[in-house]
Amino acid sequence: MKPIKLSRRAKRRIRLYKIEEKEIINTVQNIELHNEGKFEIVIDELKEKYKYPLKIAYEETEKKIMIITAYPFKGRI
Repeated sequence: MKPIKLSRRAKRRIRLYKIEEKEIINTVQNIELHNEGKFEIVIDELKEKYKYPLKIAYEETEKKIMIITAYPFKGRI
């Protein structure tokens, strides 16, 4: 398993929107990661808790996974 790190922006957004860090990390760990590059996911399962689905942007490299940002997604899917 690759280590998962949070960017400074992600830490600020998580604190601003009162999102639990462990939920973000668990979600990214549960996704089957195969490719290197930048990705975005929208999570509907946490919609009831945070009023909106959560959007997570992350970058996967050969050595680690960097969560770029996470926030409630108010747009359309």
